[in-house]
Amino acid sequence: MQHEQPAGAALARLLRQWWEQSAHNGVEKPTQQSLARHVGVDQTTLSRYLNPRHPSTAPLRVVELLHSHLGAPAGELARARALHREATTAARRRAHRTTAPDGAGDSAPPGPAEAQGAGPERSGPSPAASSAAGHRTRVRQVTAWPLAAAATFLLLVGVGVWWWAAAPSGNGREQQSPSPAASAAEWQLTQEGDRYWKAWTVQYLLAAHGHEVQADGIFGKKTAAAVRRFQKERGLLPDGKVGPRTWPLLVRTVDSGSHGPEVEALQHLLTNAGLPTDITGTYSATTAHNLTEFQEAHRLPVTGEADVATWRALMAAQQPPVRSHPTPTPTG
Repeated sequence: MQHEQPAGAALARLLRQWWEQSAHNGVEKPTQQSLARHVGVDQTTLSRYLNPRHPSTAPLRVVELLHSHLGAPAGELARARALHREATTAARRRAHRTTAPDGAGDSAPPGPAEAQGAGPERSGPSPAASSAAGHRTRVRQVTAWPLAAAATFLLLVGVGVWWWAAAPSGNGREQQSPSPAASAAEWQLTQEGDRYWKAWTVQYLLAAHGHEVQADGIFGKKTAAAVRRFQKERGLLPDGKVGPRTWPLLVRTVDSGSHGPEVEALQHLLTNAGLPTDITGTYSATTAHNLTEFQEAHRLPVTGEADVATWRALMAAQQPPVRSHPTPTPTG
């Protein structure tokens, strides 16, 4: 039986079809590099949007820009919007789906000794023995009641202490320690020759610090020179490499009042981590939602603020680049 194609893959196939069919009347289709520049994303991200086998859902703004720029049939825009809505809804459901714990097994049936009338008949006890047994039973009952009451009191106290310790904080979210993966995340060493997300993250952040660097996704000589200037300004060894000493000074705190290249860097990282975010350079509601979702998934403090720990975890969560051609030529 043929299964219906998932909405994310169907959307990627439709976008790729627009791109493939944009060549007509002797005019070649645009390269992915030029197309990515037109819609405001990097080439690696666009490749994911056009890859039905490993799709990443394109933001609605990108879908609409691709439809307009590639001259796709007018009637297909509504279908693309519907697929986008279905794909994002499915992704949201997957992110919030929780699994219930398995139920306990059935209890074993009572053994033969528990059945009434089991075993041979015995003569009843003597009246004296019955009287003594009844007295002992009353003593046990009188003694057991205060013990049971004390145990119940201690249990209630223990439950109260546990509830107080586990209660959510004032912002309505549980305070969790970072996940092992987030805690163990290390800064990604980035140097001349690196490409894609490593390179453009460095380039966007350098621009945020006032250095004139083109965010082309290629860590060339010009980028390395800008890194050395930044390191000199911060009193670091100017080796042109961005590692565990340079990254914490290079990243910037991004929150609801932020805008500029540092926000673009954050939005690119969120998108490449599986949370499609419009690359606008402005801290939008979608940016805030995706950032808090990432923090919650990695058991980071859910603040909606990209601090040093969040930047480091985001870089550790980056997917490997999808190489597409033509391969860009280094420009620095």
